[in-house]
Amino acid sequence: MDKIQFIKRIAEMHPQLKAKDAEKTVKVILDSLCGTLAKGGRIEIRGFGSFSLNQLPQKQKSDRRTGFKLKEPAKYIPQFKPSKELCARVSKGSGAEIAEKCQPQPITPDRFNRDVVNDSEPAAIYA
Repeated sequence: MDKIQFIKRIAEMHPQLKAKDAEKTVKVILDSLCGTLAKGGRIEIRGFGSFSLNQLPQKQKSDRRTGFKLKEPAKYIPQFKPSKELCARVSKGSGAEIAEKCQPQPITPDRFNRDVVNDSEPAAIYA
């Protein structure tokens, strides 16, 4: 899935949003994620994974034609570590089964207007 498909998917899942609003939403999310990493921060999305920076040390290279020794400065590269839940979902079945399970369930008013919450059952919006 690329960025355009992601925007279309959000617009389909939320018909009250226009395509431009879905595009702005995705842009804001991606910009904030990139900004956090650029500042040296760490991003953790529960159930998906975490993004962090990994520092590569300074390297010394030589130019084969001239024989000059060049120093390549130290740099940071983003690193992604998937969560256990994501790994389990991916390894369970085919992509079609996973996509089917990820379909949003309709939100009914009775899910929000519960007088008594049973502690033995998790109170989740999506079943």
